[in-house]
Amino acid sequence: MNVERAGQDVEKGRGHLDSARKNQAAAREKKICLAVVLGVVILIVILVVLVEFGAFSGGGGGGGGDSGGEKIVYVTVTPSTTTTTTTTTAAPTVTGLTPAPLPP
Repeated sequence: MNVERAGQDVEKGRGHLDSARKNQAAAREKKICLAVVLGVVILIVILVVLVEFGAFSGGGGGGGGDSGGEKIVYVTVTPSTTTTTTTTTAAPTVTGLTPAPLPP
């Protein structure tokens, strides 16, 4: 009688192990999916913060556009007078606004 019961318990245990393997695989897939979604959300938040602070608004070499740094303006007057060189520092522009013209 005990031997029969032990055989039944072993079969029941195999069923439990199969069920546990399936549950473990499903849980692993859910963890991976959650990690990917969380990573994408964090990446989006970082990109939004960088855009808000102007990390992608020029300032690099060769890309064209205004770097927002120091500008040197050369003004040449008639040959009978002297040549004047003026150095100005332009304020950074805000997107959507046009900069004021430099004084002569």
